[in-house]
Amino acid sequence: MVSWWSKPTTIALFVASFTVVSLFLMYHVTAVSCSRTLRFQSNGKFKIVQFTDMHFGENGQNDEKTMKQQAQILKWEQPDFVVISGDSISGHHYSQKVGCMKDGVAGCYPLTVRAMMDANITWAYILGNHDGEGNLSREQVMKLDLGYPLSMSQMGPNSISGHSNYVLQVLGSNSDKAVSHLYFMDTGNRECMGVPGWSCMMPDQVEWYRTTSMELRRKHGAILPSLAFFHIASQEYMTSLNNLQGRGTKKETVCCSSVNTGILGAFKEMQDVKATYVGHDHNNDYIVDYNGVTLNYGRKTGFGGYFGKHFKRGARVIQITESPFKIDTWVRQEDGTIDRQTDTLTTSKSPQLKCGGANS
Repeated sequence: MVSWWSKPTTIALFVASFTVVSLFLMYHVTAVSCSRTLRFQSNGKFKIVQFTDMHFGENGQNDEKTMKQQAQILKWEQPDFVVISGDSISGHHYSQKVGCMKDGVAGCYPLTVRAMMDANITWAYILGNHDGEGNLSREQVMKLDLGYPLSMSQMGPNSISGHSNYVLQVLGSNSDKAVSHLYFMDTGNRECMGVPGWSCMMPDQVEWYRTTSMELRRKHGAILPSLAFFHIASQEYMTSLNNLQGRGTKKETVCCSSVNTGILGAFKEMQDVKATYVGHDHNNDYIVDYNGVTLNYGRKTGFGGYFGKHFKRGARVIQITESPFKIDTWVRQEDGTIDRQTDTLTTSKSPQLKCGGANS
């Protein structure tokens, strides 16, 4: 007797049916994810907490401390949204298989988002340089994040470099019209167009931003003030301090992208991005106004990774006012105190002229 599994036509029908069901489920999950919206509160405020450089997977005790700190900061600040700006996972520690890394990157990733899941707060994730250095590729790590119901992350277009390139809108407090946009961009890992050092936003990503910004301008009939989040600092984070005053702390060489591919120039050209937020450099947390765009470092959040103890760990908080549009920012520290970063960071007597190399 021939089993029905051996009949080609029956198998083909089964595969086709399974594919249809899978596509339906995939669409349904996407629809649920996309049904979530970001909106200004009735008081006209929208608050973001930026977690950066958590470096889960190096040490179980440190991972526990990082999760506890995340939960406390969310309790203290009660944000509307969280941005995870890269290096959530120390993928390069995969070979050591310590703690959650015994199950690889997929075993550690749930720890990075547990605080938001417990607090029922949505988030967006962008890749850092270390996230994809373990047993999963950068694309696979991004897909891990997309699987969570509170994640508002999106997989970027396949036609450009990187995987975490996307934009979200923030709606008005009393309308369904967009008031602001949040751009998320993937700065890769090491080397930029063959130049040694840290990676960058490639020219096709800069063009994607420019095209997207123009499309949004046409759609809304106006230039909407926006923020941009990425992991590795652009070169302007370095050069700005050579002739401008900032606020906060600079305690290490700026490890910016090895090639200036023009993203800040594009922001100025399109006129929508008013502030940028990065991570990567654990001992820098400064802010500097650079020709109309405010360059911000996040505050290192995690207990994994190197740290010079020049300040307390914590998270940058970004509060946007709907009308008139305004951005306020401060740092919520691990002990609950708030750092308003009022101290002036003066121009260095020995200006940095070259980005730090990719050696960590």
